[in-house]
Amino acid sequence: MLKTLFWACWLFLYMGVRIPLYWWLKHLRKQGREEEVRAVLAKQAPLWSGRLFRHTRTRIHVEGRENLPTTDQTVLFVSNHQSYLDIPLFFEVLGYPYPLMAKRELGKIPFLRSWMEMLDCIFVEREDIRAAAAAMKEAEEMLQSGRSLIVCPEGTRSMGDEMAEFKGGSVRMALRAGVPIVPLAVDGSYKILEGNDYRVQPAEVRFVVLPWVETEGLSREEQKALPGKLHDLIREAKDAEKKPALEEPEGQKTLGQ
Repeated sequence: MLKTLFWACWLFLYMGVRIPLYWWLKHLRKQGREEEVRAVLAKQAPLWSGRLFRHTRTRIHVEGRENLPTTDQTVLFVSNHQSYLDIPLFFEVLGYPYPLMAKRELGKIPFLRSWMEMLDCIFVEREDIRAAAAAMKEAEEMLQSGRSLIVCPEGTRSMGDEMAEFKGGSVRMALRAGVPIVPLAVDGSYKILEGNDYRVQPAEVRFVVLPWVETEGLSREEQKALPGKLHDLIREAKDAEKKPALEEPEGQKTLGQ
């Protein structure tokens, strides 16, 4: 319990002491110096996530780095969702703080909302159909403008090893914007926090970056089947390590200790 309290205090203090940085970035954004803002965020976000996982003594095993896009390529990242800590996990592995679609409840957490807004994250009110549709439209426009985005089509954390059905709305954004999808499989992030009654524990986490899935030229039947296809691809990648393996997968890298 003391470990969890220390970690929580460190987390909020870390974000809190960077409030001056937040206001400076907000000032730069008002001046139209967006490239400078994104350059600072690209450096600061992985720095924060790396320290966070070192404090939790989490080891992250990454596979498929060769499938990562460059920051000037526009894609929709589609991932399963096991934990609140998936957000810093994305920053740590992808190496860049791409905007996320997140549930409105996260916006109630002190400091976190400010930084997520600075990252241009889009908050979704799931119970309000009109608000949810507006958020989807905003995300689609972001993709069309050339910016990549992260979505978790399950709609909520599994807080375990199971995966819920993928909702089709987030996948349709990629179809309408005409951008490829990069599936991401997260395995074990829930073991750090949610799987221990919210007591922080060291954990081993696998993160798999799968080959791109193109969205252009698909038939109507293929478009309709796309959410299920992505779900199965991610589930199979997530569960692959649970099967006996004869050799280490090519492209695997371990982060953190």
